[in-house]
Amino acid sequence: MTNGDGFFTFASVPVGTYALTVESPGFQVYKADSISLGGGERRNVNVALAVGTTSQTVEVNAEIAP
Repeated sequence: MTNGDGFFTFASVPVGTYALTVESPGFQVYKADSISLGGGERRNVNVALAVGTTSQTVEVNAEIAP
């Protein structure tokens, strides 16, 4: 979850390489791989979510009255 300005924080993340996935209903999923973090490092990742597609299925059944 982000704050009101769209920022999020992970505290005490070990040094390493990470993958980031951002998703929200109605938008396409954003994925970024190979994000390397060092000790005590701050990193900004600017994410722009693209509007996703929606799909809806409607099934109609009818019978002819005698």
